[in-house]
Formats: sequence, C-alpha cells, structure tokens
Amino acid sequence: MLKKLTMTAAAAAMFFGGMVGQALATGTLADTATLISSFPRGLGDGTSQTADVAFSAANDGTNIWTVYGNGSLFRREQDGSIIESFETGLIITSLFSNARGDLFAIAGGGVHSISPTGVATFKFSVNIAGQPGARGGGFNADETELLINIVVTGPGVPPKIGIRRHDATSGAFIAQFELQGQSGDELQFPNIFQMETSSQGRILTIGNISFKAVISEWDLSGNRIGVSTIPGFVGTSLQRFNTGNSFSVARDNLVYLINNDTNQWQTWNIGIVPPAPTLTADIDIKPGSFPNAINLCAGGGVTPLALIGSESFDPNEFGVVEVRVGTTPIDAVGKGKKEVCVIDDVTGDFPDGQQTEANPGGPDGVDDLVCHVPTVDLRESGEIVNS
Repeated sequence: MLKKLTMTAAAAAMFFGGMVGQALATGTLADTATLISSFPRGLGDGTSQTADVAFSAANDGTNIWTVYGNGSLFRREQDGSIIESFETGLIITSLFSNARGDLFAIAGGGVHSISPTGVATFKFSVNIAGQPGARGGGFNADETELLINIVVTGPGVPPKIGIRRHDATSGAFIAQFELQGQSGDELQFPNIFQMETSSQGRILTIGNISFKAVISEWDLSGNRIGVSTIPGFVGTSLQRFNTGNSFSVARDNLVYLINNDTNQWQTWNIGIVPPAPTLTADIDIKPGSFPNAINLCAGGGVTPLALIGSESFDPNEFGVVEVRVGTTPIDAVGKGKKEVCVIDDVTGDFPDGQQTEANPGGPDGVDDLVCHVPTVDLRESGEIVNS
C-alpha cells in the first residue's frame, strides 16, 4: 500500500530522530543584532537621492529590490549594486515577496504584483471605508493571509499599530487586532509607520525603547514575544535610521534599514530562524507484498514500513534515533540493540505508478528508509485500526 507523507523537516526530525536544518523558531530573537552588509542608498554614482524617501526593500532570493518615494524601483545584485531601474508610477509604502520569490507592493491602499521587469499589476484593495490606509504588509506563515498595518488613533489616546488580516487571494477582510504593550517613544512617529513580517509569518516593528533602537517580534494575537537591539545607536530618537520608511524585513530574514549618517542601506541579522523545509515521501507498508494486510491482533512481531527514496527525499541525510507513528514515539533501537530503521533499496519500482498483486513493487536502485515497527505499537498508537 502506498501512502503519501508530507512533513516539515522538523517533523521529519521527530519521525526519523535526526535534526534536519534549524529548529522551528521559539519567538526569541538575538539579544543584539549583527551587521551583515552595507550598500549605497543611491545610484552608485555618487548620487545621494536624499530628496527621495526610501520606502522599502525586499529580497526575492535572486535580487534585492529597493523602492523610492518617487516610484523608482531598483533591481540589485545581492551585494547591493544596481542592475537596472524602473518607474512604477506608484507611491509604494511596502515592498515584500513570498517564499517563491514573487514580488508585491502596497501603494495607495492597494496590493500590486511586481513583475521581474518592474511592471506593477493591481490585485485588490485592502482599504476599508472610515479606517486609515494600509502602510506596511507581509504574509503569514503559510501565505494564505496578507497582514497589513494601519495607525490606530483616537481622542486623547496615543497612536498604536493595528494589524488587519486579509485573504491573500481575494483581499477579503478577515479580522483586526492591535499590538499590545507599546508605550513611550515606541509609539511616536515615525516608528509606527512601518510593519513587516518574517518568513515565519510573525510581525516585526522597530521602536525607541529605553533610548535604544529595538526591533520587536509579535505573534498574531498581538503579543510581544521577542526583541533585538541594534547596537551603537543610543539617543532620544531614531533619526540615525530612516525607520519610518526604510524598515523592511526580507524573505532572507534580514532587516533592511537606511543609515542616515552613512547614506547607506544596511542589513542586520536579528536571529530570525527560517521555517523548516517541507519533505514529501511515499510510504510502502509491508514492501514487496499486496495487499498490504496487517494483523493487529497478533501478540508480537513487527511491521515493515518503507519511506521510498526519491529526488526530494534521501534517507542517507537522516540520523535515526527516534521513530513516531502519529504522535506515538517508538524506540529506534529494539531488542538486542538492533536498529529499528535501516537504509535499503526495497521498493519503488512500480510500472505506471500502480501497485498491484501482480506487481507489488521491487527495488528501483534508490535507497529507501525501512523501519520495522512493533505491530503492537501500531495498534496502540490508534493510527491504524482493524477494517
């Protein structure tokens, strides 16, 4: 029987027991940000472009993109050198990309897609009658929602950042909430002008806290869950950084800011951990047999489960110390210290992709991960039942 298994690398690490890549973020940023790179704010020819406010930056995985208040969009190499420029005709307040590298912008309360040649195409509006216009934007973790920020004000009440959730496909309004616990200079313009999201789909803002430039991370309930301080910038304001406009968090998880002292873009690492990649593998229960019947009433014995190796799944990349069936952990080392999981080529050769009694499958020259799971553990896990 062939089953499809899709999991994050973190989940795979639980299944296989090895740790793949980086662990999922806990919400705690690095206490102190680290400067990664700097590149000229302007055209690279001595032109400062101080007359144009730099609104936003994005990184689509291939190029860095920056946009200025006059609608000029610049495509750059990863070192910041300018490749070409475009005139969008838009006043863009936020530039961001998704995990595939598609580029988007918020301008005039509308969401626009930006082509690799700088052509802006209107998608939908995220403005709501009677409410402030959209400023910054970004996606949630699975990119089903677009998160945009507005400045919430009221008589005698300091302004706060409000977050609106919109459907990422249609733009339909879903809900709204406010970031909790902001106070003092953190609420002063321009700090509340811009909001960004990380690749984890969490909200990031920059503010002046205890006379330091501090980046805060927030969950989607509006709770502050992490902070990171940019070193060397202490004072009563953040004028050294063009925070109200240039603060951006790209899909490379670096923070982009313009340093007004040097007239440069700077990128900072604040310790955001990227989401684990997704792994997809086919499972063959009792490889080499069809139908794949399991006697759950048996008192002992094991049932072999093969995760079929492929271009997207190489079992040699995992160090197995733990196996889980559903949420039930099973020791990866059985009686006599015998390993429960081994790497072997046992299955994968299915003409036309079908498993039949005449063709139960056989070795295909690609390694598989074969785990011999105690049948009683399968039964007790509740993941497999008699039928």
